[in-house]
Amino acid sequence: MQGSPQIFLNNEANLLSRSIDALSCAIRSCCDFANMQYEQLAKASGIELDNTSGSTTPTFTAVMANEDELCSRNLILSAKTLLDQHSIISATRTKNYGLTFIACAMSAFIEDSSESYLPVSGNDEFNFPQFTTLQIKNLLSSCDIIIQHPLLLCSPGPVYHMAGNVAIMLCHLLNEIYSKWHTYDAKDEENDDNSSTPSNHSTNNAADSRLFEETLDSYISIRNILHKYRKSLPVKLRCHGLPRPSGLGLYNNKDESTKKEESNTHIQKSFIDMEETLVCPCRGCQGFVLRGCSPCVAAERVAKATRQKKSGQEDRNRDDNSPLRISRDGDEFRQKMGGRESSSQRENSDTDDELLNLISLIMNTNGMNTSH
Repeated sequence: MQGSPQIFLNNEANLLSRSIDALSCAIRSCCDFANMQYEQLAKASGIELDNTSGSTTPTFTAVMANEDELCSRNLILSAKTLLDQHSIISATRTKNYGLTFIACAMSAFIEDSSESYLPVSGNDEFNFPQFTTLQIKNLLSSCDIIIQHPLLLCSPGPVYHMAGNVAIMLCHLLNEIYSKWHTYDAKDEENDDNSSTPSNHSTNNAADSRLFEETLDSYISIRNILHKYRKSLPVKLRCHGLPRPSGLGLYNNKDESTKKEESNTHIQKSFIDMEETLVCPCRGCQGFVLRGCSPCVAAERVAKATRQKKSGQEDRNRDDNSPLRISRDGDEFRQKMGGRESSSQRENSDTDDELLNLISLIMNTNGMNTSH
């Protein structure tokens, strides 16, 4: 059902139906953004596409016309609110695990951590440049639902592909924690010689250590489930082939020269090598592996970078044409011409002295003639 979510906009409709319509519209928007980015990359590379209607779908047009109301973030928040209201009002004990999984996964996908990242630990329990606390909780909650109810992968819709992308996001999270941990290790090694500098490695990374263990357990569990289900599907329907942790146990295939080089340069290999991922042929899933975010977030970051670039160019042009810049240029020009001006001034002063001497001589001569 392309276009605006008519059931969601109808306040008299059933709460569960409105929630489903909002989730479906958000998923269609993400697919449209993925197709639009793919078309832009293809045009930049000079590749001609047979079907270029991804960016002109009725859903894309409706969302862009009412961006404040129908953007993916607002739709997901509204869908989760409607689900909570339905669970409270409904007298049955049936829980909608599938819809809850989609709502949690989409909440994690559409959140842009670069907007709310704090370089210093403040309101966030965990401090990572790529993930926020709420995003991590949604990822782990989605993972737990699939682990406890693996039959959801057989349900129609994008549940299987979303579960694969949740696992990919967990890979990026594990790599973030792993790199942060080894960064602290390198700093502690540098501070070993200075006994007066206290080491906060154990206190600051206690929460990170617990998070790493919980995330690793969830990733191994969901990877096992997805790997078995993936083998039962045709090749065209398979999502990502998830990699194993490359820095764990027997899978740590580093030779001695690599270990020495990493210890000398303090550059650690990623805990999970994302280059070993068998990328899904779906355009929307590829961005999770390559960029570590959803198509909507990637499109927002590209638009933000373009606006910042344009504003920077306008500021530079404004500075070049400002009176202060012109006066500064004039001062620099006068400083460069200072030597020439002083020499010309000296020549003019010498000429003036000669003229004054000549005039005084003429006046003296006329005075002598008058006296005679």
